[in-house]
Amino acid sequence: MTDLLDSDDLDRIIEPILGRNYVKAIRFFDMRTGRTTTQEFMNMLRTRLQGTPWLLVPIHVRKHWISGVFTQDPKGEVQCTMYDSAPSPITRKELARIFRRLGVEHRLRTHAHQVRGSNECGLHVILIANLLAPATSTRNPPTIHPANDYVSLAPWRKLLARNRETQSSKETIAQMMDVVVTPWHQGTYRQEHVSHRDGQTKVGTSRPTVGLWR
Repeated sequence: MTDLLDSDDLDRIIEPILGRNYVKAIRFFDMRTGRTTTQEFMNMLRTRLQGTPWLLVPIHVRKHWISGVFTQDPKGEVQCTMYDSAPSPITRKELARIFRRLGVEHRLRTHAHQVRGSNECGLHVILIANLLAPATSTRNPPTIHPANDYVSLAPWRKLLARNRETQSSKETIAQMMDVVVTPWHQGTYRQEHVSHRDGQTKVGTSRPTVGLWR
């Protein structure tokens, strides 16, 4: 395994855990780079969302992985909540451009930050997948409460490399959660709500009531 996780690495770990709630990591990249059209991507999402209430889609922009949780409201409007371990103005601008093309309302949230200078964004997508895993049999994904902590997932890289050929992804995930244990603090976080129907951006703060990290 290289220093950076690619789409195959994410698929190998996450797909067996989330099953039908997971979209292969290459799909968003192909749409963003023009290999497939926005219409084809949206058709795929709407078709998949007929069989499950939510989907985790790894989003790749500016050499950075972000977790995108797509849902569909009763009116058929597709929405996306994104969890970004290293948010930046330039990334937000790029995401706004892409989702404007898609016509999808999106929310940007920050869960635990990756350590500055690290290449752990892919590992943080795996973290989000692990937090979502208990909800694969429910109608709605759980609310993942963001925190202001900087969390190092570096120990996971060695574990993933060691288990790549010898263990299933579920066994690997169980070990990963035992290796990195840190508080998932309650606190106030910033949320951006962007509506492409009215073109307005609403920025506010929310306070989570519970944490999901043990």
